[in-house]
Amino acid sequence: MQRPPSATATQVPIASTPVPPNTAAASASAPPVPAATLSAGVVSTTPNLAASTGAPSTDPSVGTSAPVLSTTPEATALTSGSATTSRKPTAAPTSAPSSPLAVTVSPSVPSAAPFLTTSEPSGCSRVNVTACEHCSPGTFPNDGTLSCLCCSRGSCVGPADCVPCPVGHYQPLSGQQSCLPCPQGYYASFRRSTACSPCPPGSYTNESGAAACRACQQGYFSSQQNAALCLPCLPGSFCNTTGCTTCLACPGGTEALRKASEECTPCLPGMFKGPEDNRCKLCKVGEYQLQQGKESCNLCPENYYCPSPDVNPLKCPADAFCPAGSTEPEYCMEVFLYKAGDSCQLAPLMIILLALFTAGGILAVFLIILKRRQEYRKKSLKSLLLPKGSGQHTTYGVMEHTEPVYAGW
Repeated sequence: MQRPPSATATQVPIASTPVPPNTAAASASAPPVPAATLSAGVVSTTPNLAASTGAPSTDPSVGTSAPVLSTTPEATALTSGSATTSRKPTAAPTSAPSSPLAVTVSPSVPSAAPFLTTSEPSGCSRVNVTACEHCSPGTFPNDGTLSCLCCSRGSCVGPADCVPCPVGHYQPLSGQQSCLPCPQGYYASFRRSTACSPCPPGSYTNESGAAACRACQQGYFSSQQNAALCLPCLPGSFCNTTGCTTCLACPGGTEALRKASEECTPCLPGMFKGPEDNRCKLCKVGEYQLQQGKESCNLCPENYYCPSPDVNPLKCPADAFCPAGSTEPEYCMEVFLYKAGDSCQLAPLMIILLALFTAGGILAVFLIILKRRQEYRKKSLKSLLLPKGSGQHTTYGVMEHTEPVYAGW
């Protein structure tokens, strides 16, 4: 009894005879693949399904399958009824074929060709794809996993991998294409920095991308962090070292007249500077100072005079007197005064003259008084000789009704 055609998968033996020349087959050659390549056994099919039996066909129109090499324990066989995977290993020929392996396909049945992949590094961002894709910005291809990796913080994307940020640069975010330079007043002294550090007080940096801060020069200071420049010391203050955080006030007896002074200069002779003063001052009138760098001046002593504040006191002359604080000697008025100790007194001639003037004045007053008294007496005698109540009628040369008047003794 003839069995109906079965739709089961059968293992195709490897043919040891050459392929007939009249076989109408399409040969597909495949490039050599590495050890991990998936391979499949392909079985030929016939257009006449009813004539298909378990025995090999002798019809010359039926193609015979070419030998297929398999490096995996699996072989896939396709028939007209179904496709079943056989778990049995196929036999391998003792001799390698001299020509590429061929797959014979009947013209009336489509072929199920295998899908081949490769594990060779390709720089692709995904695997099992037909075309490579560029990694997105901020990532780079990983040849080991055929995927794109994201650069961590403190690095950026290079041509083939992540590059650490150089000194003076930083990157706080991951997956960035470039590193950022540190701004003015900040620095980064290590590679792969995620943040820049501020310059400490007494230092500065006036350029971006600095790997270290620079100390302030002498005469300059910086009292705050992240300074882009140092400030000059004001007049009256100084800084004699590098890296000053503040300027020092000049001590007493010294001064700094210009900005950015590295040291203070002492006051010149004849000048002084107190603790509360900003600059040196001239000594007051009647004072002197012979040394430099002093906080005060000295008072010119008695019997000396000081014409200049920067010279020694001079001895007062014998005919003059000089009280304390004198700038020049004081002389008494000649003839009328003379020096007696530390003051002037009247000369003897002056005393005589004063006495004469006083006596003359007194005599003049006495004479004036005496003259006034005489005039008063004359007026009084005249009034006594005239009769009381008598009238006088004056005529030319004759006086009427007059009587002789006798003056008795």
